[in-house]
Amino acid sequence: MNILFKKGFIYLALIMLTLVSFNVESASASEVIDFEEGVTNLNNTTENSAVIGSRLLRPEIGWKRYDDRAEKLQYTSKTEDNYSLYYKATQSYISPGAKLTFKFKGTKIRLVGAKGNASDASTSSSFIIDGKTETFDQYNVNFITQVLLYEKSGLEDTIHTVEIIPSDLKGKRIFIDAIDVDGFLIAPDDIPNAESITLDRNALELLEGSQDKLIATVTPDTAKVIWTSSDESIATVDQNGIVSAIREGQAIITATLNYHFPYGYHYLV
Repeated sequence: MNILFKKGFIYLALIMLTLVSFNVESASASEVIDFEEGVTNLNNTTENSAVIGSRLLRPEIGWKRYDDRAEKLQYTSKTEDNYSLYYKATQSYISPGAKLTFKFKGTKIRLVGAKGNASDASTSSSFIIDGKTETFDQYNVNFITQVLLYEKSGLEDTIHTVEIIPSDLKGKRIFIDAIDVDGFLIAPDDIPNAESITLDRNALELLEGSQDKLIATVTPDTAKVIWTSSDESIATVDQNGIVSAIREGQAIITATLNYHFPYGYHYLV
Protein backbone atom coordinates (compact mmCIF):
# COMPACT_ATOMS: atom_id res chain seq x y z
CA MET A 1 0.00 0.00 0.00
CA ASN A 2 1.51 3.39 -1.06
CA ILE A 3 0.75 6.16 1.42
CA LEU A 4 1.44 9.93 1.01
CA PHE A 5 2.10 11.50 4.40
CA LYS A 6 0.54 14.81 5.38
CA LYS A 7 1.53 16.84 8.41
CA GLY A 8 -0.40 15.81 11.49
CA PHE A 9 -2.12 12.74 9.98
CA ILE A 10 -1.94 9.13 11.14
CA TYR A 11 -2.40 6.44 8.49
CA LEU A 12 -3.61 3.09 9.75
CA ALA A 13 -3.51 -0.16 7.80
CA LEU A 14 -6.08 -2.65 9.07
CA ILE A 15 -5.59 -6.43 9.12
CA MET A 16 -7.61 -9.38 10.38
CA LEU A 17 -6.14 -12.59 11.79
CA THR A 18 -7.34 -16.05 12.76
CA LEU A 19 -4.75 -17.54 15.12
CA VAL A 20 -4.33 -20.88 16.89
CA SER A 21 -2.88 -21.36 20.36
CA PHE A 22 -3.75 -22.80 23.77
CA ASN A 23 -3.97 -21.03 27.09
CA VAL A 24 -4.63 -23.43 29.95
CA GLU A 25 -7.11 -22.27 32.58
CA SER A 26 -8.35 -23.89 35.75
CA ALA A 27 -11.21 -26.28 35.09
CA SER A 28 -14.36 -25.78 37.10
CA ALA A 29 -15.87 -28.55 39.20
CA SER A 30 -18.23 -29.42 36.35
CA GLU A 31 -15.41 -29.85 33.82
CA VAL A 32 -13.73 -33.22 33.42
CA ILE A 33 -9.96 -33.58 33.02
CA ASP A 34 -9.81 -36.92 31.22
CA PHE A 35 -6.05 -37.26 30.70
CA GLU A 36 -2.92 -38.07 32.68
CA GLU A 37 0.00 -35.69 32.30
CA GLY A 38 3.53 -37.12 32.16
CA VAL A 39 5.85 -36.28 35.06
CA THR A 40 8.79 -38.65 34.37
CA ASN A 41 10.50 -40.15 31.34
CA LEU A 42 11.02 -43.84 30.65
CA ASN A 43 14.03 -45.11 32.63
CA ASN A 44 14.15 -41.70 34.38
CA THR A 45 16.16 -40.14 31.55
CA THR A 46 16.50 -36.38 31.09
CA GLU A 47 14.76 -36.39 27.69
CA ASN A 48 11.94 -38.56 26.35
CA SER A 49 13.53 -41.97 25.73
CA ALA A 50 10.64 -44.26 24.68
CA VAL A 51 10.91 -45.73 21.18
CA ILE A 52 8.64 -47.99 19.15
CA GLY A 53 8.45 -51.28 21.03
CA SER A 54 9.10 -49.79 24.48
CA ARG A 55 6.74 -50.76 27.27
CA LEU A 56 5.39 -47.38 28.32
CA LEU A 57 3.19 -47.60 31.43
CA ARG A 58 2.84 -43.82 31.87
CA PRO A 59 3.08 -40.83 29.53
CA GLU A 60 6.49 -39.16 29.38
CA ILE A 61 7.18 -35.53 30.23
CA GLY A 62 5.46 -33.20 27.76
CA TRP A 63 2.79 -35.78 26.87
CA LYS A 64 -0.81 -36.22 27.96
CA ARG A 65 -2.37 -39.71 27.99
CA TYR A 66 -6.00 -40.45 27.16
CA ASP A 67 -7.47 -43.85 27.99
CA ASP A 68 -9.05 -45.95 25.24
CA ARG A 69 -12.47 -45.11 26.75
CA ALA A 70 -12.05 -41.31 26.49
CA GLU A 71 -15.24 -39.68 25.21
CA LYS A 72 -13.35 -37.77 22.51
CA LEU A 73 -12.38 -41.07 20.82
CA GLN A 74 -15.08 -42.22 18.41
CA TYR A 75 -15.24 -45.92 17.45
CA THR A 76 -17.59 -47.18 14.76
CA SER A 77 -17.60 -50.41 16.78
CA LYS A 78 -15.32 -52.00 19.36
CA THR A 79 -14.99 -54.69 22.00
CA GLU A 80 -13.64 -53.86 25.45
CA ASP A 81 -11.44 -56.19 27.47
CA ASN A 82 -10.62 -55.89 31.16
CA TYR A 83 -7.19 -56.88 32.47
CA SER A 84 -5.11 -55.48 35.32
CA LEU A 85 -2.03 -55.02 33.10
CA TYR A 86 -3.83 -52.69 30.67
CA TYR A 87 -3.71 -48.94 31.21
CA LYS A 88 -6.55 -48.22 33.66
CA ALA A 89 -7.36 -51.96 33.37
CA THR A 90 -9.16 -51.75 29.98
CA GLN A 91 -8.28 -52.10 26.33
CA SER A 92 -10.40 -51.72 23.18
CA TYR A 93 -10.30 -54.13 20.23
CA ILE A 94 -11.13 -52.99 16.69
CA SER A 95 -11.84 -55.64 14.05
CA PRO A 96 -11.67 -55.25 10.25
CA GLY A 97 -14.54 -53.09 9.00
CA ALA A 98 -14.44 -50.83 12.06
CA LYS A 99 -12.26 -47.82 12.84
CA LEU A 100 -11.35 -45.21 15.45
CA THR A 101 -11.51 -41.49 14.58
CA PHE A 102 -10.67 -38.38 16.61
CA LYS A 103 -9.11 -34.93 16.42
CA PHE A 104 -6.24 -33.49 18.39
CA LYS A 105 -4.34 -30.24 18.63
CA GLY A 106 -0.56 -30.58 18.87
CA THR A 107 2.67 -31.51 17.11
CA LYS A 108 3.07 -35.18 18.02
CA ILE A 109 1.07 -38.29 18.85
CA ARG A 110 1.65 -41.82 20.17
CA LEU A 111 -0.44 -44.99 20.10
CA VAL A 112 -0.11 -47.39 23.03
CA GLY A 113 -1.53 -50.93 22.98
CA ALA A 114 -0.78 -54.62 23.29
CA LYS A 115 1.28 -56.83 21.01
CA GLY A 116 0.26 -60.42 20.40
CA ASN A 117 0.76 -63.46 18.19
CA ALA A 118 0.06 -63.58 14.45
CA SER A 119 -3.25 -65.42 14.79
CA ASP A 120 -4.77 -62.41 16.51
CA ALA A 121 -2.77 -59.20 16.06
CA SER A 122 -2.88 -56.99 13.00
CA THR A 123 0.46 -56.67 11.19
CA SER A 124 -0.29 -53.78 8.83
CA SER A 125 -2.93 -51.51 10.31
CA SER A 126 -3.32 -47.92 9.07
CA PHE A 127 -2.64 -44.79 11.12
CA ILE A 128 -3.96 -41.87 9.05
CA ILE A 129 -3.21 -38.24 9.98
CA ASP A 130 -4.85 -35.54 7.86
CA GLY A 131 -5.28 -38.02 5.02
CA LYS A 132 -1.66 -39.29 5.05
CA THR A 133 -1.36 -43.01 5.80
CA GLU A 134 1.38 -44.91 7.65
CA THR A 135 1.23 -48.45 9.04
CA PHE A 136 2.14 -50.12 12.31
CA ASP A 137 2.63 -53.73 13.44
CA GLN A 138 1.22 -55.39 16.55
CA TYR A 139 2.71 -58.85 16.03
CA ASN A 140 4.86 -60.34 18.78
CA VAL A 141 5.54 -63.94 19.76
CA ASN A 142 4.52 -63.22 23.35
CA PHE A 143 1.60 -61.14 24.55
CA ILE A 144 2.85 -57.77 25.92
CA THR A 145 0.71 -54.90 27.20
CA GLN A 146 1.13 -51.11 27.10
CA VAL A 147 3.64 -51.06 24.24
CA LEU A 148 4.45 -47.95 22.20
CA LEU A 149 3.13 -49.05 18.80
CA TYR A 150 3.28 -45.87 16.73
CA GLU A 151 4.66 -42.34 17.02
CA LYS A 152 4.49 -39.28 14.78
CA SER A 153 6.24 -35.99 15.56
CA GLY A 154 7.10 -32.78 13.74
CA LEU A 155 3.50 -31.99 12.84
CA GLU A 156 2.26 -28.43 12.43
CA ASP A 157 0.91 -27.08 15.73
CA THR A 158 -2.72 -27.09 14.67
CA ILE A 159 -5.81 -29.34 14.74
CA HIS A 160 -5.33 -32.75 13.12
CA THR A 161 -7.79 -35.48 12.13
CA VAL A 162 -6.80 -39.08 12.86
CA GLU A 163 -8.19 -42.42 11.67
CA ILE A 164 -6.93 -45.80 12.92
CA ILE A 165 -8.07 -48.73 10.77
CA PRO A 166 -7.24 -52.46 11.05
CA SER A 167 -5.82 -54.34 8.08
CA ASP A 168 -8.49 -56.13 6.06
CA LEU A 169 -7.07 -59.56 6.91
CA LYS A 170 -9.74 -61.74 8.48
CA GLY A 171 -9.38 -62.16 12.23
CA LYS A 172 -6.70 -59.48 12.66
CA ARG A 173 -7.48 -56.86 15.28
CA ILE A 174 -6.02 -53.63 16.66
CA PHE A 175 -5.44 -53.47 20.42
CA ILE A 176 -5.87 -49.85 21.57
CA ASP A 177 -4.95 -49.03 25.16
CA ALA A 178 -4.19 -45.29 25.14
CA ILE A 179 -3.45 -42.24 23.00
CA ASP A 180 -0.62 -39.86 24.00
CA VAL A 181 -0.41 -36.32 22.57
CA ASP A 182 1.56 -33.21 23.42
CA GLY A 183 -1.60 -31.09 23.15
CA PHE A 184 -5.21 -32.12 23.63
CA LEU A 185 -7.83 -34.38 22.13
CA ILE A 186 -10.78 -32.38 20.85
CA ALA A 187 -14.39 -33.48 20.67
CA PRO A 188 -15.94 -32.85 17.21
CA ASP A 189 -18.61 -30.55 18.68
CA ASP A 190 -15.91 -28.28 20.12
CA ILE A 191 -14.67 -27.23 16.68
CA PRO A 192 -16.52 -24.44 14.84
CA ASN A 193 -17.83 -25.38 11.41
CA ALA A 194 -16.72 -22.03 10.04
CA GLU A 195 -14.86 -18.97 11.29
CA SER A 196 -14.46 -15.53 9.76
CA ILE A 197 -13.82 -11.92 10.63
CA THR A 198 -14.36 -8.82 8.49
CA LEU A 199 -13.86 -5.12 9.22
CA ASP A 200 -16.00 -2.25 7.98
CA ARG A 201 -12.91 -0.56 6.47
CA ASN A 202 -9.55 -1.55 5.02
CA ALA A 203 -7.69 1.63 6.01
CA LEU A 204 -8.17 4.58 8.31
CA GLU A 205 -6.82 8.16 8.31
CA LEU A 206 -7.01 10.25 11.49
CA LEU A 207 -5.82 13.64 12.69
CA GLU A 208 -3.63 13.79 15.78
CA GLY A 209 -5.81 13.68 18.89
CA SER A 210 -8.88 12.33 17.09
CA GLN A 211 -10.69 8.99 17.44
CA ASP A 212 -12.72 6.63 15.27
CA LYS A 213 -14.44 3.29 15.86
CA LEU A 214 -13.85 0.14 13.81
CA ILE A 215 -16.59 -2.47 13.52
CA ALA A 216 -15.76 -6.19 13.22
CA THR A 217 -18.27 -8.76 11.99
CA VAL A 218 -17.39 -12.28 13.19
CA THR A 219 -18.52 -15.88 12.73
CA PRO A 220 -19.44 -17.46 15.09
CA ASP A 221 -21.07 -14.41 16.66
CA THR A 222 -20.01 -15.61 20.14
CA ALA A 223 -16.32 -15.17 19.29
CA LYS A 224 -14.39 -12.38 20.97
CA VAL A 225 -12.32 -9.90 18.94
CA ILE A 226 -8.93 -8.90 20.35
CA TRP A 227 -7.63 -5.55 19.08
CA THR A 228 -3.94 -4.58 18.98
CA SER A 229 -1.79 -1.79 17.53
CA SER A 230 1.66 -2.32 16.03
CA ASP A 231 2.87 1.01 17.47
CA GLU A 232 1.00 2.51 20.42
CA SER A 233 3.16 5.65 20.28
CA ILE A 234 1.36 6.45 17.01
CA ALA A 235 -2.12 4.99 17.60
CA THR A 236 -3.85 2.95 20.28
CA VAL A 237 -6.96 0.78 20.06
CA ASP A 238 -9.16 -0.40 22.91
CA GLN A 239 -11.07 -3.69 23.07
CA ASN A 240 -14.21 -1.98 21.70
CA GLY A 241 -12.40 -1.15 18.44
CA ILE A 242 -11.99 2.57 19.21
CA VAL A 243 -8.78 3.90 17.64
CA SER A 244 -7.05 6.97 19.12
CA ALA A 245 -4.49 8.89 17.05
CA ILE A 246 -1.45 9.96 19.12
CA ARG A 247 1.04 11.45 16.66
CA GLU A 248 1.92 11.56 12.98
CA GLY A 249 3.00 8.24 11.47
CA GLN A 250 1.76 4.84 10.35
CA ALA A 251 0.52 1.91 12.45
CA ILE A 252 -1.19 -1.43 11.81
CA ILE A 253 -4.39 -2.21 13.71
CA THR A 254 -4.99 -5.95 14.05
CA ALA A 255 -8.28 -7.68 14.84
CA THR A 256 -7.82 -11.26 16.07
CA LEU A 257 -10.64 -13.79 16.39
CA ASN A 258 -10.64 -15.60 19.75
CA TYR A 259 -12.80 -18.68 20.40
CA HIS A 260 -13.56 -20.05 23.86
CA PHE A 261 -14.14 -23.80 24.01
CA PRO A 262 -15.39 -26.03 26.83
CA TYR A 263 -13.27 -28.08 29.25
CA GLY A 264 -11.53 -25.01 30.69
CA TYR A 265 -9.26 -24.25 27.74
CA HIS A 266 -9.00 -21.34 25.31
CA TYR A 267 -8.46 -22.34 21.68
CA LEU A 268 -7.35 -19.41 19.55
CA VAL A 269 -8.02 -20.54 16.03
